[in-house]
Amino acid sequence: MKSSSILIITSVLTFAQIASAQSAGTCSSVFSSGYSELQAKWAQLSLEQKNFLRKQQMYSTSNVVQRRPVVKTSGLRQDASKDIDAADIKIDTADPSLVMPITYPNGVTKYRINFSGLRYIEANTPMELFKGGIKKVQRSRGFYKDGTEMTGAYHNEAWAWDVVIYKNEAGEQIALGGVMEQVTPGKLPNVAQDNRTRSRWWGKVSHVEVKPGVYEEHIIWQEPVHDFNRSKHQGWEYHGYGGTLVTEFNPKTGIHEPIKNKNGNYTLMYERVTEEQHGMPWVTTTFMREMDPSLKTTVGPEIAVTNLNNPLTGKLFESLRRGDEHNTYGYLREGDNVLKEIKNKQFVKAGSANDYVRKYGIYLDYRPPGADAVGPYRNVVDSRGEMVDFATTLNLREMMNATWVGRPQLNYDPQGRLWLLFHFVPKDSIPQGAPVEGWPSAKDFPEYGRITAMIPVKFEYDALGQPLLKKDIDPEFSYMYE
Repeated sequence: MKSSSILIITSVLTFAQIASAQSAGTCSSVFSSGYSELQAKWAQLSLEQKNFLRKQQMYSTSNVVQRRPVVKTSGLRQDASKDIDAADIKIDTADPSLVMPITYPNGVTKYRINFSGLRYIEANTPMELFKGGIKKVQRSRGFYKDGTEMTGAYHNEAWAWDVVIYKNEAGEQIALGGVMEQVTPGKLPNVAQDNRTRSRWWGKVSHVEVKPGVYEEHIIWQEPVHDFNRSKHQGWEYHGYGGTLVTEFNPKTGIHEPIKNKNGNYTLMYERVTEEQHGMPWVTTTFMREMDPSLKTTVGPEIAVTNLNNPLTGKLFESLRRGDEHNTYGYLREGDNVLKEIKNKQFVKAGSANDYVRKYGIYLDYRPPGADAVGPYRNVVDSRGEMVDFATTLNLREMMNATWVGRPQLNYDPQGRLWLLFHFVPKDSIPQGAPVEGWPSAKDFPEYGRITAMIPVKFEYDALGQPLLKKDIDPEFSYMYE
């Protein structure tokens, strides 16, 4: 056996000893006595060896919440329900939501993280979702009002995107998701031809008991929540998909809950296309609009909240540009969601930019201290006036051995500690010869299963008052992620 292999095995066993001791509440003595030795061994490892050890740790199960990077979905069929289409070679879990409650007909409330494609992971308590360990991916069944069911492989994109479920004032569970219109009754829309019709819809959520205490979730999509893009526009303008309500962390329930404004309405954050060129969406940005307490329609004016221009040059931010080094195919900001920071009571929003198959990234904007959630947000920028990519500053691509990193979701756990959820594609899962960045071939595309992870973070503020994300990993793990 090679000495490098012995070193890997030794390090893995050492980590297992520390992790086990921490779970048992006896970590301090093991950690303090072995930390210097661990640091010395870690410094000797190659990048390949470090990636191996990090992956072992990030996928490992713990019976307590540990402040370390945690991978929640594996992308493997063995970790998913059998009703997911066989054409899904990898189980894609993109666009993670906040931890959200779901109440079943028997009165039992569970907690889940939702993903695009009507997929979710579920637990008995909110805290359980922050523990180490892969969770089983399940899916809801989605229907149009005429009974046509959303079926097929996820990468064919006939599914609803960015699905979240809230309870409205009447106690109904309402789904919100990016849904395409049916061009022909009884048939699913074709993404290549009909994607321009996609916008934010609401759906009725129900649960069918398939065996005692086990329920199948049905979502019947009703209609768009906005009073635009109802087959009136033949182009891409008003095309959209994501959207979440502005929430606030409730320490009593341990989850984020939608908050009402002074008008008694909720606030919906969403993206849409605002400009088309060459028959394609050219500029996509994010907006806010009041939402009726029924959660079935938006009301009042649409408010643009995101600046797209470098404050020093006046040009569109470089990070927004879609395309490769030679060609530009538009500018995109999407997936924004709003967090009310619990210490300074300041609203911060996080989103992604650029093509999702490239350096998609994690970007922050913020409202001035004391301001409410609705209004123009300031971009967190560097000395060049360009948006700061926190996937880069947090070193996520390197420490996760990842590409396609994006769709951030800031979430407080029940103890009020901050986590950053995001999706990514593990580089070691990409077919040999296929691109790490850029569009894969149609043959290879199903192999690029995005999976979801979370890392512990905290806010720090720079001299300009800009909120910055910093890693907040427990010391016994931090040496592996510096």
